[in-house]
Amino acid sequence: MTQIRVSFWHRLLTVTLALLLVWVMLSPLPVQAASEPKPKCILWIFCSKDDLGRGNASRGPCAGLDKGNLTALLPVNRGKPVDTIAPAPTFWVYIPYTSHEAKFMLLDQGRHPVLKQPIHFDLESAKPGIAQFTLTANNPAWLEGKSFEVGKPYNWYFSVICDREKPARNPVVSGWIRRTVFSPDLEQKWLATPAPDQYPFLVQNEIWSDALTHLVQNHAASPEDWQTLLKLLGLDTVGSDRLDQINRLTPIPTPVLQ
Repeated sequence: MTQIRVSFWHRLLTVTLALLLVWVMLSPLPVQAASEPKPKCILWIFCSKDDLGRGNASRGPCAGLDKGNLTALLPVNRGKPVDTIAPAPTFWVYIPYTSHEAKFMLLDQGRHPVLKQPIHFDLESAKPGIAQFTLTANNPAWLEGKSFEVGKPYNWYFSVICDREKPARNPVVSGWIRRTVFSPDLEQKWLATPAPDQYPFLVQNEIWSDALTHLVQNHAASPEDWQTLLKLLGLDTVGSDRLDQINRLTPIPTPVLQ
């Protein structure tokens, strides 16, 4: 009798396991949701899932995101630095929407920060249009009192803060800049160059950062070059009322980390 009971339960267990195996094999596999690409973060300060040359205008609660992309006014150098002869170069961006704040960070070629912390800018009074800011050599944010060293490339990031809780939603642009110096011969020619001829002189010698500054500030004197630049940046359809609006961004005073 005991043998019969054991045999019965053994057969029942075998049949149950077989049925369970068949059910598992015939059941559809659960569909795995496609994982969203992880945001590319720089020191947990700036995050972006997009090409850093143009900001993504579809994210964040900034007013007017449908008006266009955050754009760096720079030649497309594919990661190559843009040269400047200015000890304190000027940076230019096109901000097509309104926000409260923006921030800027600078890294060296080894991806190490050269600023103690990001520099924040007040956008409260800024209107949609072109914005400029200058990183001076005496800015207290520099690490160890450094500034732009000649011959060294620096990677800069500018982000408009639309969502403080989710940095990946903030539009961000990036570029490379490198300080250089003229040879003694070119330096003499540069010093003797009258103001109207400075822009072509800088272009001829590929000092693109300073050439851009001259062009933006005096674009009425070089309309063809100005339109060519706007077309390259995809801004040729933007109204002149916005492009003529230049906002000089003011840093927000913040305690500098020691």
